[in-house]
Amino acid sequence: MNTGRACLTCHTQGGSGYSKQAMTIAGTVYSAVTGGSGVSGATVTVTPASGSPIKMVTGSTGNFYSNTAITFPAKVQVSKCPDTATMPDTLANGDCNSCHDSTMRMHLP
Repeated sequence: MNTGRACLTCHTQGGSGYSKQAMTIAGTVYSAVTGGSGVSGATVTVTPASGSPIKMVTGSTGNFYSNTAITFPAKVQVSKCPDTATMPDTLANGDCNSCHDSTMRMHLP
């Protein structure tokens, strides 16, 4: 759904998609830094400041999400054999596509 758009704009309390699917983190993994196709079957691992890692697998369009509570800041790693990418900075919020726009997509390789 709405691949590449800021997911939490709609899928948090008060948003139009909240009643359908509440989310605490969501985004899209692409095949290139400027977009390309969505990568299906990639594992996105978010390790919060406290608590256990949260693992999500991307769907057919590259989208992923979770509704598990997250304490920020958090670390993020995306992998799909044989590629792995680790975000050099910590994650400050769960709306990944709000920062990763068309000029700097989350991507593998």
